Order: sequence, then structure tokens, then C-alpha cells
Amino acid sequence: MTVRFYADHNIQSAVVAALRARGVDCVTAAEDGRPDADDETLLARATQLQRTLVTHDRDFFSIFESWWSAGKEFAGIIHAFPTQITIAQLVDDLTLIAQVCEPEELRNSIVRLPL
Repeated sequence: MTVRFYADHNIQSAVVAALRARGVDCVTAAEDGRPDADDETLLARATQLQRTLVTHDRDFFSIFESWWSAGKEFAGIIHAFPTQITIAQLVDDLTLIAQVCEPEELRNSIVRLPL
């Protein structure tokens, strides 16, 4: 199984479009009917769908710590620092992750981009 992504409201539509053009499976929170959902709800939904959540939101670091400490399972988080990565770089890094990683490798972890 390949890595599939769940983009929260902070990820630009250009990123999602470019990923899809490369054949990467990515759904947005808005497409999933959750355009205004809080961060924990989004992580729970991404996990339910077996998708790795992609975000620019720093709040996920504390959510990660909280869930990790509580032993709460999640499908993984990829955090891209928006001031440190271009859209092209983000698309390249996410495409690479989708191509070479297995979902289980990202489970219960947080990956920081750029790589």
C-alpha cells in the first residue's frame, strides 16, 4: 500500500493539484466536508481514512506530543515549515514520501519538511 495524504486547510490548492498530477493520492479536509474542523478532529479523520495528515500548522507538534504520550494511535503527520519550503519543494518531498515509504513507517510519527 502506498502513502495517501490528507491535506488540512493550510495546504495550498496548488500543492494538492501538483500531487494529483503526479499520481499521488491526496484529499483535502474541505473535500471531505471538514473545512472548519479543529486540528484533533482532522487528525482523527485522517487516521480513520488511513491517510497521513499534511499541514503547515505548528499546533500539530503539541497534538503529536499529547497523542503520543497517551498512546493514541494515528496515521502520521507531515509538517512543512511554510517559511522554509517552496511549493515545488513541498510537492517533491511529498511525492518522494508517497513513492518510497509505506504507511506503517509514518504511523504514530511526525515528519518535518523540508527533507
